[in-house]
Amino acid sequence: MKYYLETNAIYGLAKVPESLLKSSYTSVLTLLELLSGMEAESYATRKAAVKKIFDWPILVDWAMPEEIIFEAFDFFDDDGFGDRRTGYLVELIQELRSSSTYQEYIASYAYNSEYGHLFFKGIDNGSNIAFSIQMELYMLAVHASFKIDEHEIFTVDNKTYLINSPKALKDCLKSEPQLSHGMLINANANMLIELLKLNEYKTDDISPSYNGHIDIYIMAVSRYTIKKICESQTANKNDIFDLLHILYLRDQPHRKIISADKFYKTYLSDQVLSIEDFKRIEP
Repeated sequence: MKYYLETNAIYGLAKVPESLLKSSYTSVLTLLELLSGMEAESYATRKAAVKKIFDWPILVDWAMPEEIIFEAFDFFDDDGFGDRRTGYLVELIQELRSSSTYQEYIASYAYNSEYGHLFFKGIDNGSNIAFSIQMELYMLAVHASFKIDEHEIFTVDNKTYLINSPKALKDCLKSEPQLSHGMLINANANMLIELLKLNEYKTDDISPSYNGHIDIYIMAVSRYTIKKICESQTANKNDIFDLLHILYLRDQPHRKIISADKFYKTYLSDQVLSIEDFKRIEP
């Protein structure tokens, strides 16, 4: 069993047996969250959390979320993602760890450079934009495929569904997850086309090469979007990062997210452990 420590688990864990930590890992996304949201009042807490990551015997998955999605399409097998952001983030981490005060940290070259704090603050905002594009494409696909009407009949594999209410649409999508999954795979392919400016390619060039490496993420995002669409709910501020952390499970069902966030209980209940339950695991 492998345990993924998302950001609030890093905050919430103090004394953990070393043998358990050796089966645990976190990600560059956790580090990015810790640094991009740092202000004077959170400096000490966030610096301590970053220190834990490097003091503990845990691994860091250094792939950015976009790279994990990129690797889920065999279309790109002959190409590398070519992401230099990790190197810049490491420089900022080193500056943070060597600083004694917030004032010293924000006066440093690494903090103020072109690829310093504001750069990573922009990535934080950019992730929200990229995710919004993905969700917008998905929602457009849902609305193009389904119309809520008292006479609307939808047929899948000789099964018929009357789509006469948001609940009926939700029940249909839950009963036929391949519909939602297919639309989300297309949305991710479209996001990569936008992100990498691959204007010469179309969704149908990329989507068929999906290899299943982010199936757990696709499943969770499907549950999330179905609930939001069918219950007319808006996204919460931190939803994007909560969902992106799921990418770090890859396609490994034996991995668990350690988190105090109720979000995962809602959308990934079979692969989440609370911090308290994690602490109780026998080493």
